[in-house]
Amino acid sequence: MNETYQGVKFETLFIKKEILKNKRIEKLNYWCKRFSELGFAPKIGDGSAGNLSFRTSNGFIITASNSDLRNMTNDDFVEVLDVNLKSKNIKVIGKKSPSSESMLHFLVYKNRTDINAIFHGHSKELLNSNFISTKKEKPYGTIELAEEVLKILGKKNLILMKNHGFLSFGKTMNEAWSSIILSMKKK
Repeated sequence: MNETYQGVKFETLFIKKEILKNKRIEKLNYWCKRFSELGFAPKIGDGSAGNLSFRTSNGFIITASNSDLRNMTNDDFVEVLDVNLKSKNIKVIGKKSPSSESMLHFLVYKNRTDINAIFHGHSKELLNSNFISTKKEKPYGTIELAEEVLKILGKKNLILMKNHGFLSFGKTMNEAWSSIILSMKKK
């Protein structure tokens, strides 16, 4: 999809504006760097085209909107506590707005309780493969895109979003990463 990044398409409601304290953020930061190094999160402006998250007991922690995944700092992570799809607002703890794909992550976590980590990136190599893909192209950061993903989600560990990017899933962050690597070998 060649849509120019224009930021988030929802309202962020800050419950607390503070840096998160969660020991798993360090591991997520590691995967952010690897993602960037391998070109799964190309640069767009000051940030990267991609986002990663993991489930928490209160919701999920996700990379902030327009984050540079190669150079993350502690304030580049946001905990999403609740998503109101109807009013398009998201309740968070953190210093920044969460990734523009937060509604997508929310709906995947809601529909697949076995998933505890989601990695979203962009790879022309994967997009040109034969993996299952959404039938329709939808704009980034929209409920419509999330709904297209839900149509094909099933129990898959990696899916493609038509002309957009990929989503990999796992019970752990390591599994979400392995889903990508195994898929690259199978293509």
